[in-house]
Amino acid sequence: MYTGDYFLSNLFRAPHKCWNPIKPALIRIGSMPDYDSLYKSEYPKEFAECDKLAHNRMIMGSFRYGLIARQSLIYYNPANECIKRINRYLDDGNLEHLVDACNMIKLAFYRGKKFLGQKMFSVDDSEHAQPIL
Repeated sequence: MYTGDYFLSNLFRAPHKCWNPIKPALIRIGSMPDYDSLYKSEYPKEFAECDKLAHNRMIMGSFRYGLIARQSLIYYNPANECIKRINRYLDDGNLEHLVDACNMIKLAFYRGKKFLGQKMFSVDDSEHAQPIL
């Protein structure tokens, strides 16, 4: 129940009320950082490092396999390749596999838009990451 005293406590409440209401004591008007602060804080330097490594691997891949724009990605399934690399990471803990999985996700997105005509629809499937206890 939004009383006007607290910031967005029920503004985004789903019609079927599957979300828990925000606890009013936690978020007050003016307590949220501005967009620029969030933009910097929610992208740690480790994310930038991963992006740089992934990009460098894509550049090296262009020497081996050719430019992405000239490849027929329709014959590949990068989403399945991503799953393989994540499973390898789970087996041995090598972060290189996550960098490769990141590139596979990018290729799957590119392939879906360019070759398969897929569209992006923002949805909340109510499925969120669970903490490790």
